[in-house]
Amino acid sequence: MKKVNMAIALTDLRGKEVKSQQGKKVLINETVADLLASKEAKDNTVLQRFELAQKLSNAAGDIEISDSEIELIKEVVSDGRITVLLAARILQIINNIK
Repeated sequence: MKKVNMAIALTDLRGKEVKSQQGKKVLINETVADLLASKEAKDNTVLQRFELAQKLSNAAGDIEISDSEIELIKEVVSDGRITVLLAARILQIINNIK
């Protein structure tokens, strides 16, 4: 298991925090949780994605994450449903996990 903090604000190319339409900070952990939970339930990773989405949604700091969870995140981030900015920021975090 590896530790990662994804409960951080998404930033734009200039480093400024991105806000939602309601004016709230867009948090990486919540965005990834939404992506995991919204993927179609047509494979055998449904329960694993749901549990990971719950873990990320409830995270306020560092969480432990497995290699298989990292691969699930990479899969949903790279499936073309989100912008390059968001995908790149998430992948930067994931690729820097030690």
